[in-house]
Order: sequence, then structure tokens, then C-alpha cells
Amino acid sequence: MAPKKHVSLIFFRRIHPSEEASCPDIEVLLSQRGAFQFEDASSKPQSFFRGMQIFPGGKLEDSDQDSWHCAMRELREEGGSPLYDWVKALLEMDRSRLSLVDDHCYAIEVAQDELEKFMSLIKLAPEHSSVGWYPFCSIIQFGNLAPYKDGVPKGVKAIFADEAGWIKKLVEMISKEG
Repeated sequence: MAPKKHVSLIFFRRIHPSEEASCPDIEVLLSQRGAFQFEDASSKPQSFFRGMQIFPGGKLEDSDQDSWHCAMRELREEGGSPLYDWVKALLEMDRSRLSLVDDHCYAIEVAQDELEKFMSLIKLAPEHSSVGWYPFCSIIQFGNLAPYKDGVPKGVKAIFADEAGWIKKLVEMISKEG
């Protein structure tokens, strides 16, 4: 059986230029999860405690029509219906805010004047312990989350390599626009 594909929806915002000239001027929304999914029903869940992930994200199920519908389902499940409804209305008004990063990853820009409203709508699912904005320059220094099946040591920041790659690809796409 082929492994399930992972999908993500990257929310990003543009920030003021940093003093470090080589750092792109974006931040992305990441969450910290208390535990990852069960590999199968008979095993214990993999614990990636203190590990970071793109928020929201999840596995593309056999019943999913496509990766976009799966990403939006994950948004509703992990962020709540109010956030889902707000994002859906936002994209109905301005579809240009949505970018395809990869066949399984999408990005949506959140404008500065929307940040407070956006953050107030997030109703985290129980498996998430927090959500926050992280600058790209910090994320590229995170370790690979995959080896930490028993928990990420204190003080270590880690994210899955494929998700770090999607964020890097998004940054490259944005820099080509400018």
C-alpha cells in the first residue's frame, strides 16, 4: 500500500524588511502539536511533542476528491468552522490571494489589516498546543522533525523536511514576483 500524501495550507504574511538583507520578508503560520496521528489502529500515536507543522495540514484520504478539498477540510478540522468560513469568503472575493505551491500544498496571504480578525477566528483542535507566526529565516534553521518519534528535546525547533521545502518554494515564488 502506497503511503498517504500529506497536504498543507500555508498562511503567510509579509513583514517589514529585517536587518539581515538575505532574509525574505515573510512569516508563516505554524502550529505545535501534542501528538501526531496513529500509524494504524493497533499502534500508539507517534509523539512529535514540541514539533512544528504548517497549520493546517493532514493526510490526503482515499475518499478525498483532490488535495484542495483535503486542505480545506483540514482547515475546518484544525482551525474551526469560523476560520474556514472566513477563508472561503476571502477567496470568493479575491482568488488571486491563493497560490499553488505544489500539487499538495497551497498558500494564502493574510494582509496586515486582517491579522487580528484572522487570529481571533482560530479555534485550535485538541491535538494542537499553540499556533504562531514564524519568520522564514528561523524556519530554515529548524531541524528535521521525522527522527523525533519520542518527542523533540527541549530547546530544539523541528519541522518535517517536506514542509520546510514547501515554505522555501513559497519564498522563492514570492521573490520572483518582486
